[in-house]
This record gives sequence, C-alpha cells and structure tokens, in this order.
Amino acid sequence: MLRALHVSGWVVIGLCAVCPLSGAQPRATDEQLDEGTLPLDEYLKDVRKNYAAIEARILKRGKGDTDELVERFERERKKSGNPADKAVYSYLLARTWYWHAFHRFKSTRSRDVFSSLRPRVLEEYLRAFEHVQKSGGLGGRAAPIGKQIVDTFVAALGTSIWGASLSQEQKSRVVDEFLIVLENSPAGRDLLAANPATPLMYRNMGRPLDPELIVPGDLPEDYEGLKKVLDGYRRGAPPAVFLPVLEAIEKKHAVELAKDPTTLGKMAGIYVSAGRLKQGYRLFSQAAEAHTRWHPRAHTRYYLPLYLLSLRHKDELQEDNPRRFLEKYLSGARPVGAEKKPGEYTRAEAYKRAADALMEAGFYTECRHVVERCGDDGAAGLSFAASTRLAYYKARCLEETGEKVKAIAEYRRLLKAIEGKPDVDIDRRNCERRLKRLTE
Repeated sequence: MLRALHVSGWVVIGLCAVCPLSGAQPRATDEQLDEGTLPLDEYLKDVRKNYAAIEARILKRGKGDTDELVERFERERKKSGNPADKAVYSYLLARTWYWHAFHRFKSTRSRDVFSSLRPRVLEEYLRAFEHVQKSGGLGGRAAPIGKQIVDTFVAALGTSIWGASLSQEQKSRVVDEFLIVLENSPAGRDLLAANPATPLMYRNMGRPLDPELIVPGDLPEDYEGLKKVLDGYRRGAPPAVFLPVLEAIEKKHAVELAKDPTTLGKMAGIYVSAGRLKQGYRLFSQAAEAHTRWHPRAHTRYYLPLYLLSLRHKDELQEDNPRRFLEKYLSGARPVGAEKKPGEYTRAEAYKRAADALMEAGFYTECRHVVERCGDDGAAGLSFAASTRLAYYKARCLEETGEKVKAIAEYRRLLKAIEGKPDVDIDRRNCERRLKRLTE
C-alpha cells in the first residue's frame, strides 16, 4: 500500500530521461538533436568543449556507424597525450556503446544486447574516471567532463539494466575504482549528494549509503533551508535518514508548517515510509485541514492516503470509519465538464485513483465498493478505457472474495463489452484465462 503514496520518479542520464526501474529507452530532446550539425572533425578540434554536440551526433547516427565512431574515438584517445582529452574520448566511447545498446534493443526487443554491451560501457566509464583522476581529479582541468562522467555513470548504475545486472565482480570494481574515490573527495561527495540516482546506485552496488550524503550533519536553522534538505528525499533513500529533518521542522517551525499543506503531505509520506504511522496519519490530517483552511478553492488530495492508511492500520490508528475519508476525497472532486485548476481532480480521476490504490493494496471489498459507487454516479464521466478497467476490478474483487458465480458473469460481460474495441486498458487474455479457470 505504501507504494500508492509515492509517485514513480525518473532520473536523468546524460541529456535524456530514463525510468530508473524499468530501464525504458530514453529519447533525445529536440534541443539535443538540434546540436551536432557540424562535421565530426570540427568538434574534435576542441573535444572538451564539444562533447555534448558529439554525443548528439552519436544519437543522430542511430544504430549504424558504431564501429566507425568507436575506431575514431579510440584512435584519438591513443594519439592524445592529455589526460583530460583522454577522459572525454573514454566518455564518448561509453556513450557510443550505451546508445548502441538501446538502438539494438529497439530492433531486436531482446535484453541480451545489454548483457553483451554492459561490460564495454562499464570499462569505458571506469577508464574515463581514471583519466579524470590523472588530470587532477574533479577539481582539475577535467572538472566539467568529470562532473558529466560522474553524473551519467551514477544515473546509469541506478538502473536495473546497467547497475543491478552487473556481476558481483563488476560491482566490486565500481565500488573500489569509483565509489570509494568519490566518497573520499569533497567534490565527489557533493556530486553524489546532488544526484537523485545516488540511493538507487548504492542499493544496486550493495554498499551501505552514508546518511550525510543525503542529509547533512549540521541542519540549517531556517524553514526554507530545512525544506530544501527535505527535497532530497527520493526513491531509494532510507526514509529514517530524514526523521531528524522532520522533527526539526515540527519543533522549530510549527506556525509556517501549519500553512504549508504540500510540505505537510510530503512529511507525512516520509513518516509512513519510515514506519511512523501515527505521525504520518496526524500530518496527513493536518495537510487536509490546512488545504481546506488556507487554500479553500483547492480541492484536497490528502484524504486518499488517509483512507488507505486507516484501512491498513485500522486498529493501530483507532479509526472506526475509514470511509469518511473516501467521502471527503470524492466530495472534493470537480464535477464533469468543470474547469480544473492545478492540484484539482475530477470525479472520474478520483474514482480511478482510489480503485487503483485499493486493488494494488489488496482491499478487494473496498475496491468493489468504490467501483459500484462510480457506477451509481453515472460512471462519473469515465472514458471507455477507464470504465473497462474498473469493470475488470469488480470482476477481480468478486473472484478474490469467493463470489464465483458473480465473478463469472462480470468477466463474461466485460469480454463482450471490449470485443473488437482497441482502446481498452486491460489484458484481454488475462480475463479469458481467469474466466476459464473459474468455469473449469
């Protein structure tokens, strides 16, 4: 259920975005593709200045010409006597193999391409970092490319396809040749602290994360400074690391916090993730009240996590009527066709979000209740795709709660409704398999 309280994040790898868990193929931005329009020879005249444009050329050339680029970069690296330039060429080789892996995956749809190219990407990144050290470290002449190497390598290591899939021997090399060097350097620690993928990378490498890389030992005194530290909370970082920050905000800045529902909601989510359920419950309640009091035109979203929390921990939180939060959440929705301001949600969105979270958490009785409420509400302006998903949820809930006959009828009704319809948000074959299992 706790996953329902957080939104999956994305991390930046180089100049593009990549989902940290799935390793989905990144896409070049229009601005990036606007670069790299000159001949390669022109850019190589000042490779440290032009490495971003050269990478844009790598992207533009697609899956072809990789061997030609690799040969050229290796030749230039061997010819150069400057460690900073060698670092750039090694970085470009790493990025060439990196992008080549995605191009090959796009055409083959086989993850084996990552397994075959992962050692090359790793080797070139480690070599690039070694040349940075020979050039005076992250504070020397190679500082700009050094930052780029560290940022992109950390981001890649934070993904499943480049980091988690390394062998134990390869992970040991990363720790010995890269991480320990960064940890022992003030500039390296700053780069690690600033990179949102750092906690994921440490997890993938199996190395304990130093809390001070995320939260400084000496916390700022002012409210805005503490909020800035809190902004470092990200997926993969141990929530307990942030407890001193939360306690400092509550103790020293209660007045400012009471008027700041966004920070209240963020703090509540961290408390819950750290296992401090009562504190999270209390702050989510304050966030909902603050939203109503200080932002009367904004429709609060904090009643949904309160509803989920009170269902999961009903006895511990001594909540006798969790559905009161559902009612408040639904009552805050905008009617169908009404103009929606930032932070507001429609009734269709409210029903779908609640049903999604309840199904994920395994609250089948409550999920069925929400789906049936939505039906009584005239489907609340749901799209066909969303309505079929809720219909699937109802069938699943009936199946999970042992109402076999009703579940069979719902599955049959759903399969008939989606027959010949391409715009559905469910797996038709999964429905057919479940129906077959129920009727056998």
